[in-house]
Amino acid sequence: MHWKSTTGCLVFAVLLAGCSKNTPASEAVTQNALASCTSISINENAYYRIVGRQSNRSLDVKEAGTANGALVQTWGYGGGDNQKWRFQSVGSGFYKITVKHSGKALDVSDVSQNNGALIHQWDYVGGQNQQWCAIPTDSGFYRILARHSGKAVDIKDMNTGDGGTVHQWDYVGGANQQWKFEQVETINNPIWSQEFNEPSGTQPSSGIWNIETGNGGTGWGNHELQNYTNSTQNLATNGAGQLVITARKQAGGSCWNGTCQYTSARITTQNKYSVLYGRIEARIKIPGGQGIWPAFWMLGANLGSVGWPNSGEIDIMEVVGKDPNNLHTTLHGPGYSGCCGIHSAYNMGQAISNAYHVFAVDKRQNDIKFFVDGIQVFRVTPANIPAGTQWVFNQPFFMLLNLAVGGDWPGNPDASTPFPAQMLVDYIRVYP
Repeated sequence: MHWKSTTGCLVFAVLLAGCSKNTPASEAVTQNALASCTSISINENAYYRIVGRQSNRSLDVKEAGTANGALVQTWGYGGGDNQKWRFQSVGSGFYKITVKHSGKALDVSDVSQNNGALIHQWDYVGGQNQQWCAIPTDSGFYRILARHSGKAVDIKDMNTGDGGTVHQWDYVGGANQQWKFEQVETINNPIWSQEFNEPSGTQPSSGIWNIETGNGGTGWGNHELQNYTNSTQNLATNGAGQLVITARKQAGGSCWNGTCQYTSARITTQNKYSVLYGRIEARIKIPGGQGIWPAFWMLGANLGSVGWPNSGEIDIMEVVGKDPNNLHTTLHGPGYSGCCGIHSAYNMGQAISNAYHVFAVDKRQNDIKFFVDGIQVFRVTPANIPAGTQWVFNQPFFMLLNLAVGGDWPGNPDASTPFPAQMLVDYIRVYP
């Protein structure tokens, strides 16, 4: 199955294979090339057509299919979205390459390392058979190499007509293995963003953000232990381009169990900014530690009139310190809330607090997809909610950011928990 793809960087390499026989020499050249893979000069916020040197035809998803497994072929360029490709770096000189019409990634079928393995489209899951290295040849052309195999994107039998089969083959320098990238469209800029570039000590704009305070009566419904404040000690920019939410071991305020022993911050865009449909993403570095509970999430804009969970809730990112490797994404609604939300845990293979990550949700009518660092980790449609319940997500939602301490899910901090704990928000952006 395709999900067995190995995790790694995207290798973007355009390859021309001139013959159909595998030789040890060509295989060695191909593998050695991967070791020298470096980034290329390419606009990651644009779409390109990928044009074969020999055929002057473009990489194309056959019949504009949107399903996993739709084959990639060559065809005369007609401007279709199934012929427009985006390159996005995954590090170390590798790229994932996605097609505009479906959003799916260029992928080697069955993770095969064999010559002749077909190239198709598939949901991006971070496999090395979906990562590519682009290495210059000459005159503005590139070979494109798959990271898992080191083999090149190649037109079978050097076909120069429409419908040429695209597969992988050892790179031997053929013109049917060389490609150029021609920018055909820029990607929309964000329709709304918060970049947090203000001077150090600045709090978020009151025209956009509400600073919620207190303990919510019952620890915000979860028996949390922090007192949210409007102090710059808990909420302020750092002067380096990030908003910092800081949890401190600091007594003050009234909690459900007595005097609060911790302070932190929680902000929302309720009644100030909401999103009906679009892609909402934030680049965040979270803190770790037992009892620490950072979150980036959304609530229905009708919360004040219908209450929770009838308003709906979209949890884009939750991480609990006792489970440091797992990203939790969840939908809550009437009949599927609290313990029984529609939930997924995605194991990132290391502590999420180790680095910045981009957490995102793509919210469309009757379709919600969750992403981390460009990888789709969860998808929910009305077919996934319990029978007899209501889909409440085709309405505007506002955003929330907070750093909780303790509670029913993460448990209490202990002597090992580092304080102060800081959640750094580099940006929040909304795309159409």
